[in-house]
Amino acid sequence: MILIYETLYKILFLVSVLISIYLGFKAGNLVQSDYGFPWNYIALIFTSLICHTVFVRIVLDKIIFRKLTEMYTPVFEYDTERGSIRYGENIQYIPWQLVVKVEILTTDKGPWEEDVWWLFHLADVDEPIGIPQGAENNKDLFDVLEKYFAGTDMDALFAGMVSVDNALFRVWSLD
Repeated sequence: MILIYETLYKILFLVSVLISIYLGFKAGNLVQSDYGFPWNYIALIFTSLICHTVFVRIVLDKIIFRKLTEMYTPVFEYDTERGSIRYGENIQYIPWQLVVKVEILTTDKGPWEEDVWWLFHLADVDEPIGIPQGAENNKDLFDVLEKYFAGTDMDALFAGMVSVDNALFRVWSLD
């Protein structure tokens, strides 16, 4: 089912590009008759960009495919006892008292893929829980570090935030 939605989204995205270019040419022709060169090209570019952006961001993402967009957007939330990262219906919990290490994983794949991940290692759990930098409410992670993880290595945190290489930065550790 998701494959059908993704294919439909791609088709409508392409239609949006074509319609936006068409409207851009129409606007460019109208402007050319009154103002001439280079204003006709400026009108073409701006009209195309504005039409496409409005269609994709409002019509596709907010109206037609809102549920699909929400499903693919991770959401970070926290309270005094634990944090959680939610991908649609899938939720992973991070109990603060079980965290033994916090790291930042960076990759060289940005900006086309998620390239900064917060990794929370829990006691007696092999795989860490990862929170992508693009998660909704991701700025709350800084509050979490301040409130629940005293002794956070701010130099490692800063280095992780600006890194564009494949690297791992230990931000906090129990030991």
